[in-house]
Amino acid sequence: MARTVQGFGAALLMPVTLSLLTTTFTEPARRARALGTWSAVGAAGAAAGPVIGGLLTQWAGWRWVFFVSVPIGVVAVLVAGAVLPFRDRRRPRGRLDVLGAVLSAAGLVGVVYAVMRSPADGWGSGSVLLPLFGGFVLLGVFLVHQHRWAEEPLIALGIFRLRSVTSGNVVIFLLGLGFLASPILLSLYLQDVHGYSPLRAGLAYLPVGAAMFAGARTASGLSVRIGPRRAAALYCAIGAAGFAGVAALAGAHASYVVSVLVPGMVFGFGTAAAFTPITVAATSGVPERQNGLAAGLLNTVRQTSGALGLAASTALAAAVTASSPSGLPKGEALVHGYTAAFLASAACLAAAAVVAAVAMPGLSPPPRWRAGRPVRGTKGSPQDSPRGGK
Repeated sequence: MARTVQGFGAALLMPVTLSLLTTTFTEPARRARALGTWSAVGAAGAAAGPVIGGLLTQWAGWRWVFFVSVPIGVVAVLVAGAVLPFRDRRRPRGRLDVLGAVLSAAGLVGVVYAVMRSPADGWGSGSVLLPLFGGFVLLGVFLVHQHRWAEEPLIALGIFRLRSVTSGNVVIFLLGLGFLASPILLSLYLQDVHGYSPLRAGLAYLPVGAAMFAGARTASGLSVRIGPRRAAALYCAIGAAGFAGVAALAGAHASYVVSVLVPGMVFGFGTAAAFTPITVAATSGVPERQNGLAAGLLNTVRQTSGALGLAASTALAAAVTASSPSGLPKGEALVHGYTAAFLASAACLAAAAVVAAVAMPGLSPPPRWRAGRPVRGTKGSPQDSPRGGK
């Protein structure tokens, strides 16, 4: 129950932060920079999580992984109350679609639970098939409810007529499916195969986190220069190459530098950088009144893909490990399982790159824009004004 409440709070918070940025920064270059900073902060949190979690687990006990969120949350509430704008009371307040929220949450829980139970019980067991089938049924009812019955639906399905929204969410789903489980997957690999302590595994992830921060900070410039579609495809392809490198070089006696550090920094840089152009594309061309919906939809898909990716990757690793030959040493069997999970991540990132290149619209800004300012002598510059800019 406590984790449910925690997840509910996070689900409410993430779309608000993104919606604030998309409504505040409307010019393409400034929006790209703001979203790059937003992604970089998230990358820093992702890098700090394994380190802080390992530190607390090793020195204070695993319960402190949850206790530490309390003071952080209190500080966040105080800062938000001091610096964020208040709601415009002149705007009408919408009503929450409670039934839609319950249907979507229950459906997702059923699907994720079934995937997590599959390694232990098998895909043919009732404990897997029943929640899986029930989850898909509830999600189907949710879509019908949004289309026909809800007076103020959670998701106005008409927004999917926008190519940028639909393609951006497909790409972010594939990206999240392959990438968001990587901190946990790498930590488990280092602990199970190489015998790292939780703290040492967290510290080993720090260079990957640093590469993520660098990728997120530099992504806005390339997104403006070549357009979100090409930037997203390029960064996802880099992420796929990094995961493929981890899968190819993993081994019970493999060097950390060769098998984790170098390919991990490659996929960390590429995947973290990809979030910026994808977010730019998925929130572009959306009417102002639907900015919150576009942001909320993108973050819902992102969080859902992360949950499914973690469940699927750990399930795949466990299943492949269990099916390894009986005479194989435990370390080698574990390597086979983690290799399969990393290969699946690479495949998801490769698919994201293809979808981005093929389906995302070309939203490249006009070449006259540089760093958010028009270049003199081109359309939109002061020289084009009736008075010649004087």
